[in-house]
Amino acid sequence: MMGSAKLLFFGAFSAEFRVFIDCDELFVNVLVYPSKAMPHRRNQYKPGVCNIGQKEVSVRWKFIRLFLPVTAFLSIGSFYWWDSLWVWFFLLCSTFSLLVLCWEVRTRFCIIFGFFSLHNFRHLGELEEVENPDDIRRDRKRVWEITLQAMAIALGYATSVHLLASYLGLHH
Repeated sequence: MMGSAKLLFFGAFSAEFRVFIDCDELFVNVLVYPSKAMPHRRNQYKPGVCNIGQKEVSVRWKFIRLFLPVTAFLSIGSFYWWDSLWVWFFLLCSTFSLLVLCWEVRTRFCIIFGFFSLHNFRHLGELEEVENPDDIRRDRKRVWEITLQAMAIALGYATSVHLLASYLGLHH
């Protein structure tokens, strides 16, 4: 018995229509919706899953454009200043920030909003408070998951770059 698979193509035809393909057993249903009539995806608060809208995501993209070159510069700079722990520390911080921002864009979940029990799907600055204790608990759990995963990856990356740079610096 085959399971069902659902696929969503954004912008398959134009900015005005979206295509939703539902493959279930023997049938394939292709549905075309106007953009505003799309089935719910990520445009409202879901505890522990989604707490920011498109305008908040666009702000995070601006920060990604800042932290990406900073992280690249510090990664390359580690090979010039291989004995500096400050370069390692700043590389760790910028890598952590970059990873968190990328996760926030990908999942539409802001760790700061999750920690302070907030969400925003309207205009920038129009924050709404989460009042349900179960929702707050799910948000905080997600905050810890993202934070710990990003820190582990950033720590591994920054330490690997630093150790490689130190090894090459000592043996050069």
